[in-house]
Amino acid sequence: MLSLPAPSAMQGNLIVPPEVDGIKVISPAMFSSQMAHIMRGPMAGNFIRQLLMQSDWGDLDVLIIDYPPGTGDIQLTLSQVCNITAAVLVSTPQEVALADVRKASHMFETLKVPILGIIETMSWFRCDQCDKQHFIFKKDGAKTFADQMGLPLLAQIPLDAAITECGDSGKTLVSTFPDSIAARAFFSAAQATLQELAFLRQQTQEGLLSFSLKWQ
Repeated sequence: MLSLPAPSAMQGNLIVPPEVDGIKVISPAMFSSQMAHIMRGPMAGNFIRQLLMQSDWGDLDVLIIDYPPGTGDIQLTLSQVCNITAAVLVSTPQEVALADVRKASHMFETLKVPILGIIETMSWFRCDQCDKQHFIFKKDGAKTFADQMGLPLLAQIPLDAAITECGDSGKTLVSTFPDSIAARAFFSAAQATLQELAFLRQQTQEGLLSFSLKWQ
């Protein structure tokens, strides 16, 4: 979606990730964009772990790992090996999608990974003929889920043709259409996520997130 080539530069034994708009990116799609990755769960987990651990990331504000859907080997490997600071749940509003997100939230709770909140995508659509929000899938589905789970709703991203246009052309939405409604929603999502991350770090510094007792 960012039209980046396979990494070719090396720093010692580490891959130097290519950049777009100041964002360093690495993805399995860079290495075989036209072919399916046919591999079992443990092999896929090891492949993704190698990309993460054998890349020269340098100084980063944050490292974002886009998890595939599900709660299988890849998700468990990433969560256990990469020392994940926190998770952000992403879902469309309808219940069938939120059911998978609910399973993911239980997985992170089991693995003791804090959840910063949830971002709802495809929240609504605004047509050219009116200024009304049309809720194609469901209204406030992720908001209801967030309230039930006691999590913040970080942002609601609308359906916008500009997102598709940028994804197909390899451009970033926030740099190409910075004043669009969708771009402003992405900015809000990033700001809210960083705020929740700062709050989590403050809590971690001031006290324990969890503890266990052992009788002797």
